[in-house]
Amino acid sequence: WRTPSRTLTRPYGRLRIESERVSQVTDFRHSGSASYGEETMAKRIMIIDDEKDVRLYLKTLFEKNGYETEMAQDGDEGYPRTAAYKPDLITLDILMPKQSGIRLYTKLKEDEALKEVPVVVLTGLTQYQQFYQQDFPEDELPDAFVEKPIQQDALLRIVQGLIGEADAAGD
Repeated sequence: WRTPSRTLTRPYGRLRIESERVSQVTDFRHSGSASYGEETMAKRIMIIDDEKDVRLYLKTLFEKNGYETEMAQDGDEGYPRTAAYKPDLITLDILMPKQSGIRLYTKLKEDEALKEVPVVVLTGLTQYQQFYQQDFPEDELPDAFVEKPIQQDALLRIVQGLIGEADAAGD
């Protein structure tokens, strides 16, 4: 006879509930492996873009492919949300009101907790890389540049190359 059980996902771990008591609490966020019989949490992507349509498109694309997402509409909102969310990857628009993507990128790379998080820069300019490369710190270029309009298969390949595929928990 097995006791009915269920698993609840929380932002930083899973709770296994058996007969309304907590039997196991495990933090999988950065451990790299789950306990026997447990699944890891989906990888997290922070989307920072001033265009609502782009944010929703990326959110839908990533979540449909098993990733968790959080969004911000500009650099001022993006930094505190990113610091609180602790993503595995950041997509960042360059041209935004209040604080440019370049200024936010520099701030993220100065933050000890966020400096190792891969950043994919999104831009609508055709000469994006040559134009913006001069504005980024020389030894800390973004992990990838993606031109708008976004080609979803290419973006997913880049994301998977940087942080791997989404875990089974998000499928």
